[in-house]
Amino acid sequence: MSDTIRFLGTGGGRVSVANQLRRSGGTLFEVKDTKVLLDPGPGCMVCLADVEPKIDPQSINGAILSHCHIDHSNDVNILIDAMTVGGRRTRGTLFATADSLRGDGSVVLSYVQPFLSDIVDLEPLSSYQVDDFKFQTSARHSHPHETYGLIIPHELGRLGYVVDTKATDEVIDSYSGCDALVMNVVLSESIVLPPGVRGATPRHLTIESAAAVLEKVRPRRAVITHFGATVIEMGPERVARDIATRSGIPVIAAEDGMILSFGELLE
Repeated sequence: MSDTIRFLGTGGGRVSVANQLRRSGGTLFEVKDTKVLLDPGPGCMVCLADVEPKIDPQSINGAILSHCHIDHSNDVNILIDAMTVGGRRTRGTLFATADSLRGDGSVVLSYVQPFLSDIVDLEPLSSYQVDDFKFQTSARHSHPHETYGLIIPHELGRLGYVVDTKATDEVIDSYSGCDALVMNVVLSESIVLPPGVRGATPRHLTIESAAAVLEKVRPRRAVITHFGATVIEMGPERVARDIATRSGIPVIAAEDGMILSFGELLE
């Protein structure tokens, strides 16, 4: 099979994930013989087992945590354990933000970290590689915790993956030159929490801000994923059409289990 991106799950945000309105297992890249899993959220291991043919965790070469939120990181420890046969095979690389690895907010258990061949701290606008898979980080996203998206250089072009963020000029500019974008569109519209409600105001792409990103970056096409409850209620296909109409860029709504080749996205 050609180089691919597989959407193990397309759900995001608390309500969507808690109720499993869509699966939340993350995204698997396969480039040549290298498999790298981005954001192994709740149910990732079930998603790997449910596809046909089943994906053996020991075939996965690396994992990336874009940030520490639970819908992006919940299954990282069991994934590491499975990749390494409980630590009996030291292998694999984990790329993660510093606060995912250390301190009070750490989501990667200390006892599984030695199971890996390497653990690499993500920094903004930097380049990384594991075997045949290369990627660069975006500017730091506008999100409550340290967060980075990806830009994946490929022989066919540049694929950007815009994870959770508010659409600031700095973030958008870091995806300049991408030929295709995958975007986490969690909200149908901006949310302002009323007084007395705990938590920070959500900083995610909406229909309006996703269209603004596309209008500025001007990729050939885009894919939306990581849908919150309001987007799922509206219908991701309808949301994709709305974003396409506003931006003039063709937009695909990802589905759980969908596989797209780099050729489909970049050519």
